Amino acid sequence: MKHLLKLCTLMIGLLLAACTIAPTATPAPTAVPSTTTPAPPATAISSPTPTPKPRVLTICLGAEPDSLYLYADDTHAARVIREAIYDGPIDTVGYSYQPVILQKLPSLADGDAVIATITVETGAQIVDANGDVVKLATGTRVRPSGCRADDCVVTFDEQSLTMDRMQATFTLKPGLRWSDGEPLTAQDSVYSFELARHADTPNWKWLELRTSSYTAPDERTVVWTGLPGFLDPAYATAFWTPLPGHAWSQYAPAALLTQDVVTRAPLGYGPYVIDAWTPGQSIRLSPNPYYFRAAEGLPFFETLIFRFISNQDVSSALDALAQGRCDVLGLDLYLERDLERLREMETSGEGHLYTISGPIWEHLTFNADPPPDYEQPAFFRDVRTRRAVAHCIDRQALIEQVTGGLGKVSDAYLPVEHPLYAADAVILHPYDPAQGQALLEEVGWRDLDGDGVREAHGIPGFFDGAAFHIRYSTTTADMHAQIGALVAADLAACGIQAEVEQLEPATFFKDGAGMPLYGRHFDLAEFSWLTDVQPPCGLYLAREISSEVNQWSGQNFGGYNNPIYDALCHQALAALPGEPAYITAHSEAQHLFSADLPALPLFFRPRIYAARADLTGFSPDAIAVETWNVEEFAFGEE
Repeated sequence: MKHLLKLCTLMIGLLLAACTIAPTATPAPTAVPSTTTPAPPATAISSPTPTPKPRVLTICLGAEPDSLYLYADDTHAARVIREAIYDGPIDTVGYSYQPVILQKLPSLADGDAVIATITVETGAQIVDANGDVVKLATGTRVRPSGCRADDCVVTFDEQSLTMDRMQATFTLKPGLRWSDGEPLTAQDSVYSFELARHADTPNWKWLELRTSSYTAPDERTVVWTGLPGFLDPAYATAFWTPLPGHAWSQYAPAALLTQDVVTRAPLGYGPYVIDAWTPGQSIRLSPNPYYFRAAEGLPFFETLIFRFISNQDVSSALDALAQGRCDVLGLDLYLERDLERLREMETSGEGHLYTISGPIWEHLTFNADPPPDYEQPAFFRDVRTRRAVAHCIDRQALIEQVTGGLGKVSDAYLPVEHPLYAADAVILHPYDPAQGQALLEEVGWRDLDGDGVREAHGIPGFFDGAAFHIRYSTTTADMHAQIGALVAADLAACGIQAEVEQLEPATFFKDGAGMPLYGRHFDLAEFSWLTDVQPPCGLYLAREISSEVNQWSGQNFGGYNNPIYDALCHQALAALPGEPAYITAHSEAQHLFSADLPALPLFFRPRIYAARADLTGFSPDAIAVETWNVEEFAFGEE
């Protein structure tokens, strides 16, 4: 599952916390083509707001993007700045989707999304039963029309076959314009799609490859059609961010990567337009007179500045906030490194601290079925042993010491704030070392020699007297080192000796036989995962067990194998929002996960921001960038 490999790469980047340090010299600002800030005709501007706009809003970031081209730079800094240039087109807030420049999101209930039955023949491009894009051929395993589970998969034998195909219709709001005054039409979204799927565009083409057609039957309507066999729970977002074909189509897709009008000052339709980019220092923007919400008096500021400061020195960032040189401090400044001062600044009125539970979760993976080339026995094959570990670890104490009390416990792979979190189904594992030790005794782990470490007594697969001495593998990140020490101490109190092994991320996450994580050469492994709108139950499917079958690249590192869980997760992944199974299957999968504990979620990391005390409209979210509603930022009355 390539999208999960991408998440693993993201985790490595987060753990290393790579930084870009702004130079001290003062480079000349990049010239911005005059077409980005036209003098609009009088008819193009709504009546001026009676209240003068505040002068400047300064948002400080810890890194500078290389490009603002949508398909060239997906760093946090680039996404933060693009929110001021492009509003939406669909916001992902609170683990759900919200239309911005669309009239609504399509849905099966409303009829603007449909599932059609079509006949497919040899050579047709389809999505097979494994979710891969293939050409239909003899022996291809497919889901025929109406099939959503593995037990109805068939093998194609060149006989007539019908499959399901999704289609969704999107309608733009009326009157949308680019910042040069030209109309924004459905064809601009089609142009963006064509760029996104072009071989010279360096983006991840997962959805593009699963798209059969993307057309604009009129100026405000776009129709997306998926490949047969592709039923996407996120079908309501199969809309490509419009790009200005009237201004950019003169360039070949490869040339767009180097054009300043694309990379440094792209035309947009959002609340602001770029005036100047001073490399190493800042980007200055002003209001877009053609913004579709201008009649509401938005945006509130006459100047928006994104300022780049070093994320190596959190003290300097907090000084900049206290001194008024920054109004907002972004996520990539890693403010969690000085929570004490942040809290002092909030008390003194120098700033306001914002915290929200984020999508990154720290967890322990149990190796329930080690590969033959691993020298250790299966310490965690018995579910009672996994549950014992859960009761022995004080996760709230971890949160207090590692995150300053700002992380959140969850016993599932979803945070409790997620709309699909199954509060009534998830089994909780509170800190209860007495219960943990009772379970260990029940399994046969007892400390009969009194040395503080339990030994095996009558446990299948172990010699009597074998010590409960395990390899605990993690990365060299400071947070993981701290977690490792605390977890090892808790386990020791329950009679389990854990030897903490810290590895460089490049080694820890390297795939291949014999490798620590992908080779399944560990007993306990602690690292980060990322959740999203769609729950990641697929991480624990049997087909994802990392082994020679998948060239040691699967994501199920602990070897968890439960056919009932597989059936529930497959059912959940095949269901679509609005269908009854979408809720029930995800709920039942979480229940079984929390009962079997292939992994123990430790906590969801907090996202931490700071802003001047009188800033209003700032609404940090679990997964959206901090500027997702930048047009609504304002200063309160002083």
